[in-house]
Amino acid sequence: MPQVLIKKADFVKLLENKGIGRPSTYASYLPTLVKREYISISQDKKHIITPTHKGKRVVEVFENAYQFIIDLTYTKQMEEVLDEIVENKSSYVDFISNLNSKCPKIEKLERNDDEIKPSSEGQITYIENILRDLQLNLSEEFKNYKEDNRVAKAFLDRYIKEHEFFKKNNKKASSSNNDENRPATPKQISFAEMLAKKHNVKLPKGFKYSMKVCGDFINEYHKK
Repeated sequence: MPQVLIKKADFVKLLENKGIGRPSTYASYLPTLVKREYISISQDKKHIITPTHKGKRVVEVFENAYQFIIDLTYTKQMEEVLDEIVENKSSYVDFISNLNSKCPKIEKLERNDDEIKPSSEGQITYIENILRDLQLNLSEEFKNYKEDNRVAKAFLDRYIKEHEFFKKNNKKASSSNNDENRPATPKQISFAEMLAKKHNVKLPKGFKYSMKVCGDFINEYHKK
């Protein structure tokens, strides 16, 4: 399923449409998520919001064990209760007790460092080649690509196709440049001279010394 791109400018509107948050807290959401390295925001004019590997892992934890916390309905209800607490219509103790009863082991959630393995030399070299060839600036999302092979894999999954396309085009350009520097073959020269005589046109300057120049002339007049 393709990732839905959300712009920074559309973030508050999305929250409003979902009935999440309050105007007084909207401004704090994105800075907090960026600070905790759960998302990154592109520095171009579009300001696209992208979940980081760390952010995706956090969501996975809650989806697998505490899905109710990320349910939009629960979020809306929780905010309504918080409003009632502010208005002294409800007790925060009751609210916390109810939350604790649903997730008694939440305080024991820990990061399993055994899962984290350093990237291989091949992964690191490949990533550095991509950064160089595509002239990319390493974003916060992928800054730990050397220490965490999952981050390296996420980077490669995102850019490997683009890099393959770059190499393919670069190879074609290199081949074209080589043709410019190589002399035309005797057969090309004879064929070009025959076409020039047939169509009563001048041969291009230096056609004998450039396979590309000679080839372009042949392609132009061969079908006429």
